Amino acid sequence: MEKEWHIFMEYGNRTSSFMSMYPGIEHIHIENGQARGIHFRNHLVLASEPHCDEHAKAEEILKLKDSHNKKISLLPIGEKLSCVLKNHGFSVWQIGSEPIFELSSYLESKPLDFLPLGRTLKRRGAALVEITSSYLELYRERLQNIHEEWKQSKMFELGFLNQVDPFFKFDMKRCFILEIRGEIQAFMTAVPFFYRGEILGYYFNDIIRSGRSRAGTNELLIIEAMRVLHDEGVSEVRLGMAPLSRIKKNGPASVFLNFLFKHHTFGYNFSGHYQFKNKLRPTRWDDLYLASSGNGFLQSLKYAIEAHFPNGLWHLAQTLLSNEWGRFLEIRKSVKGMMNIEKGEERYVSSFRDAVGKTKWTLTFMSLFIILHILKVHHPYFSDLFTQSAYTPGAVTPRGLFLAPLFHNHLFHLFGDQLCFFLFGAYIEVVLGVRHFMALTVAGLFLSNPLTHGIMDTGLPHWPDLYQNHFLLEKDYGSSNAVFAFVGAMGGVLKKNMWLFIPFLLYAVYIAFSLQSFLAAHHVLAMVMGYAMVLGAAFMAGFRQ
Repeated sequence: MEKEWHIFMEYGNRTSSFMSMYPGIEHIHIENGQARGIHFRNHLVLASEPHCDEHAKAEEILKLKDSHNKKISLLPIGEKLSCVLKNHGFSVWQIGSEPIFELSSYLESKPLDFLPLGRTLKRRGAALVEITSSYLELYRERLQNIHEEWKQSKMFELGFLNQVDPFFKFDMKRCFILEIRGEIQAFMTAVPFFYRGEILGYYFNDIIRSGRSRAGTNELLIIEAMRVLHDEGVSEVRLGMAPLSRIKKNGPASVFLNFLFKHHTFGYNFSGHYQFKNKLRPTRWDDLYLASSGNGFLQSLKYAIEAHFPNGLWHLAQTLLSNEWGRFLEIRKSVKGMMNIEKGEERYVSSFRDAVGKTKWTLTFMSLFIILHILKVHHPYFSDLFTQSAYTPGAVTPRGLFLAPLFHNHLFHLFGDQLCFFLFGAYIEVVLGVRHFMALTVAGLFLSNPLTHGIMDTGLPHWPDLYQNHFLLEKDYGSSNAVFAFVGAMGGVLKKNMWLFIPFLLYAVYIAFSLQSFLAAHHVLAMVMGYAMVLGAAFMAGFRQ
């Protein structure tokens, strides 16, 4: 092991060079140095660039590929090595970028001037303390408690180059603590990167914050540690790769990775990780790459990801699904609790005037339905329009799609629909707001019929012709689909009154059988749509929080 560390201090000039020495990453012998990586059945994934002379790196990688008779990938690597490997037939993809801080010019810019939370924390007495290995025992228990607390907040532990073990080879690291009146807010380790035995700079790798720390803690810890290092003559600090950040558009792989960067939040928030580093305003960003002797991007990415998860991708998938489902249930529970109306809440309307003001869209739609019914009864044009506007599966027209839900067959049909529309629509408009009311109304009125139609089209061809012909000739009118969408949404909002579903569900089934109507299944579909829409909105609101 001592020999490996000697080679590292001779050639470990990458940010991730130190991390490649962590447990679980195998030593791989090369002629003029060492490489570190993980073997798979038909693939070898190297951690960072080999520890050897700059001019020999590509040659040693090619020798490894031939001697192991495997496809070989390595990450993250710099632009220089990636270009050389590309000329030797390797496929190369940018996978992120790394912030570099040139301390002389950076500290001259007075970074706390654009980091107000860190500046405020410093004014309140936050102070930096450096711990050497000889004083570690005085702090170990407190640091371990903060580390354990931090780990519990994470979904899973990572391996390979993303291991977090601040006490590994502690004598090779620098350790900085930020305290306020003796209470540790956060601590950070800094590992050196070398060339020819000389320290080129430090990589701030483990930044572990207490759950009770104040806003701005990490920013102040980083800036103050930079000051200490700069005073000692250190010229450069790095913060490690921000995965998937600042990827240049170059083919399908970059489009896919940029999409993940913007939208992926399950387990790892790529954009949030980048934004934290970017707000420190680094001197520059260096591009980092994944190189592979195979041409398949997805396969190379799979092995690169699998290397970081020692329990395997299947365990990762199970963990993600179970955690996200649990998170979904928590969001659903909190939103349902928040939206549950209880006596004394401000959401109750206090007067008739207040009721009209808070339910104006419900009353507007009701007025539209009633006016159309009156015109239909008393005006020949609207009577003909009503006749021509039925939603008929065998002859779907724009009128049938958009006008049929606005008309009603007779007065009793109108009265029943509007009574329910007011009761449930007013609840949705007051409790969930206008946007949810409009979305549920439009979805119920105009989507439930075509969706039901599409579902029936997939199943009815297997039934006798009699049933198919009956379905094609059915006619539908009325706003009841919006009512059932409201009922479904209320089922997703109310804490305890899920029994509300049952009579409407039974009624929907009764209507379908009594009218011998396949299309009447749209009532059930509208309920499901309403339920899914309100919980989907709650789910997305939870991720935005």
